[in-house]
Amino acid sequence: MKNRTVVMNSRHAASLRLAILVAFTFTTVVGAGSIDHDSVALCIIDHDCCRVIVPPMIPRSGEPATAGCSDTDVIDVLWCYTPAALAVADDDPDQLFGACAFAVADANNTFANTGLPFSVRIVGFAATHYGESGDHLALLQGTNDGVMDEVHALREIAAADIVALITATGFCGVAYVAPNNAAYGFQAVTAGCLINLNPFRHELGHNLGSQHYYTDRYGYFSYSSGHRFTPDGGTEIGTAMGGNNIPHYSNPDVLYGGQPTGVAIGPDEEADNFTAFWQTVPLVASFRCSYDTCPGDVTRDLAVDVADLLALLASWGVCGACPADFDGDGTVDTSDLLILFANWGPCK
Repeated sequence: MKNRTVVMNSRHAASLRLAILVAFTFTTVVGAGSIDHDSVALCIIDHDCCRVIVPPMIPRSGEPATAGCSDTDVIDVLWCYTPAALAVADDDPDQLFGACAFAVADANNTFANTGLPFSVRIVGFAATHYGESGDHLALLQGTNDGVMDEVHALREIAAADIVALITATGFCGVAYVAPNNAAYGFQAVTAGCLINLNPFRHELGHNLGSQHYYTDRYGYFSYSSGHRFTPDGGTEIGTAMGGNNIPHYSNPDVLYGGQPTGVAIGPDEEADNFTAFWQTVPLVASFRCSYDTCPGDVTRDLAVDVADLLALLASWGVCGACPADFDGDGTVDTSDLLILFANWGPCK
């Protein structure tokens, strides 16, 4: 069985701009009732094949600043997969990575269709030894439970805002709704759904604070919601968060089939993730500041110098997830050395 661990920079994501349109329907259910995000313990909400977990959030007055990161419009994702998930993909890491690339391109297409100038890119792809025994998402998020703890080190190496785990079992998708708390920047999807459906754009919407429907009460804002509507001459469908039938997040100013894909903010059935994501994407994109703004800075001290050269030479050769592998090809070699020398000096 082959495994692959790669940490990438933005050049690897530049070609992942594909568009896909595959239907994926969630069943509408009654909302879960009002939730006080600032004080509630973990709240679990099951909506058919999607599970939502709402952890305590940082009070908005204490939200982290985004000024320290230069890429607040780009969400960096580290994908991890289990042995069982790899088996679903015929033990072929390339097939599984292709599904991840497809999912990221679909999320970018969804942002574009919504009129949002944001994007997602893959910064890492790594195998775990997790045997899928237990609560997948909780074990992924935990830092000292002895299960997948190495993922947190990889997250730091890749400077990933979101970590997405691919499993063979469990819910089609499960995610935390906590866009102002980096400790909960995690989601999980099954390989079957990832390969055949569109769970990532949906779970990403949860990471960004969206609930499913206006009748729910766990959205980051009251209008952080998906929307269901009937296009002219068609049948009822939902946006990415309201049933996941189309690659759109809710936006009352964008039409699909002649009908608005959202509802304006107000006292009624408000659903406006366009406005919500303008505020939450910069928060999530700042969970980790991207390091590829300074290629060659292995030690991440904001300068490319002798210390970085020595660190690169110490990693020479085949290397899984090491920061000196600037071009993400799994090997520290001459091409990485040239990148380091090309960026010698203080980071700009």
